[in-house]
Parts: sequence; C-alpha cells; structure tokens
Amino acid sequence: MVVMAFGIFPCLFPAHRPLLSLQKKEIMATLDLQTSFEEIYISSMLPEDITFSCSGNVVSVELYLIPSFEKVFTADFYTYNGVAAFKDIRSIIETLMIERDMNFVTLRIVYVGDGILKYVDGIKVVFGGFKYPDGSEAFLEERFMTTSRCALVPRGRNVLLHYYSYEQQVVSCFADVYYSVPGETEGVRTFLFSIDRTRAEEEGIMRWEVDFGLLQSNMLDETGVEDTVIHAVRLGLDDREFWVYYTEEEPTEVLTFRNGYNVDEIAYIYGKKTTKTTVTKSEAVCGKLGQFYDVKATLKREIETAPIQQGEAIWLNQLFTSHHVTRKVTSGESAEVLISDVTSEVSDSNKELTRLKFSWRYADGEERED
Repeated sequence: MVVMAFGIFPCLFPAHRPLLSLQKKEIMATLDLQTSFEEIYISSMLPEDITFSCSGNVVSVELYLIPSFEKVFTADFYTYNGVAAFKDIRSIIETLMIERDMNFVTLRIVYVGDGILKYVDGIKVVFGGFKYPDGSEAFLEERFMTTSRCALVPRGRNVLLHYYSYEQQVVSCFADVYYSVPGETEGVRTFLFSIDRTRAEEEGIMRWEVDFGLLQSNMLDETGVEDTVIHAVRLGLDDREFWVYYTEEEPTEVLTFRNGYNVDEIAYIYGKKTTKTTVTKSEAVCGKLGQFYDVKATLKREIETAPIQQGEAIWLNQLFTSHHVTRKVTSGESAEVLISDVTSEVSDSNKELTRLKFSWRYADGEERED
C-alpha cells in the first residue's frame, strides 16, 4: 500500500532525487499457555491462576464439558506486559457442579488470542472442598469421599460411603467383622471376608452402601448362629479404611446431607431434641366482637448433641453449611430441611466437653408426622 500511495503523487518526488527504501515491520502473532496441568484434580487444588502469553491485547477463554462439548463459561481477559491471567477457576467449576448436582467432570479449556486458537483437553476434576498435602491423585487413591474416619451407627442401619474409581478398575474390598455370640464366654471374635465389588463402567465417583442385613447374612453363613451380635466392622477398599461401630441406642435425629465433596452422607445424631412452636396471627375487631385470622403455627426443632470428640464436631460442621440437607419422612420419601441457629464451639480440651447446638425446620413450611 505504501508503494501504491507513492504512485499517486509523483510530483512530490523529483526524478533526480532517489526514493527512500520503506519496509513494513512484521510482528509474529503468538499465544502460549504458561500454566501446566495435571491429569486430575480435586477442585480445591486447581491452579490459582491460569496465565497466557499473547502478542495481542485480549485472550478469550471458554470452558466446555466433555464429552457433550457444552459451553459452560466464556470470558475475555486483557493482557498486561504480554500476559493475561484467568483467575478463580475453582469457584466457577464448584458452582457449576453444585448447581447441577455433579461431583466429577471432564473439561476442555479453549483459548483464543491474536487470531490463534488453542485448547487443553481432558482435565478431570473431582469436587473437593479440602486440600490434601500429598496431591489430588494420592487423595483419590487413599481416601473415601469423607473427612470422617469412623461412624457410630444404630444396629440395623446402613452406612453410605463414596470413592473415586477409574473406568473398569478392579478394587480389593473386605470387611473385618467384630462380633460375639450370646451365652458364650469367648468374648468378641473377628471374621474377615471379601466383598464383591462390580467394576465401574465409567470413571467417576462410586457409591458403596454398607448393608447391615448383608453383614448379618454373611455371619450366619459363617457361624451358623442366627443371633450373633455385630459390634464393629473395619471396612477396607484398596488403601482406604473406615470403621463402623454399632450401638443399641436410637439416634435423636437422622439427616442426610451433601458433604464437602458434594456427595451424600448420613449423620446419626445423638443427644436431646426440643420442639418449639411459634404462633403468629392477626386480629380483626368489629364493634365489640373480635376474631383471629391468618393463624399460623411454625415448628422448629432444636438439637443439642451428646458430648462428641473434636474430629466428629468438625465433621458435623459440614452438615451446618451444606447446601442440601434432607430428612426421611416415609419409607420412600425424603423432605428437604433448613438448618439455622447453629452454635458450634469445638474444643480440644479433655476437661471441656464439646456439644453442638442447632435448629432445623422443613424447607416447604409443611409439617410431617415424626
């Protein structure tokens, strides 16, 4: 274009004066990802910043779910000294997973800048609200999706556990049962047996419901005695371990909640329950005659736990902050509840007993028979 422009005005350059040599300076377009990614993350350990180097002014970033290729996020990030930063990907992914009731996703990150399009594919994310010092992969191979290491469960009730599994992964699963036989003086015995676990058809979070009736059935097959008393069971799944202790005491309350890994967990709570009723009503007076209307009674249950250990109290705090808590009201129905008025003072002192207090009511305002 410079040469063509010069050709339009020949009189400006006399024939005896040589033309200046003009050259167009070319700048190569560049776009590079500066952040390195691992194959899998628990969401709490996603990179704090994802940075791009770009010769242009703007880097456009899009997030897609794999394999559906649904776009779930898009934004433009401006460069400063040739670098653009995408911050807070953890919050974006965790909000998405909570809204869609997901605990495992695979992502594609597409980034565009200065006319160049690139992407990173197959980033796997497992919902996890806690950091683990040994890294995401070690956590998924060594831990159940819970911060609790044991549970006190009424005899006859089930336990719900979740764990991460690769596609078609074979796991070694066992139950070490501690039991006694009424009328015999031998005391507590132990019996170890394997549990068959089906392979996962897809990679993701697997649910394991430990059925008390199945444990009893296995003990009957082993001992031939129908009334064996199961006191505890040590559950093992590869490198994962969880203890269940059974009690004759009935719990004060049983609530199911989404824990810090966005999976369901059952809380058997022992202690004291108080039901409080608040009545609101309006009054109309006509002459000397009065009448109440819009009478409404609101019930709120207040729970004070029995003395509990520090670890159990910290675990229960996930119940108080959970975005989804339900209570079983019939054999096949659960109702959502709201938790309020929480008093959680956790002590590590052997002299001061830790007791937690909270209130709950049904989210829809309707009452059910207890």
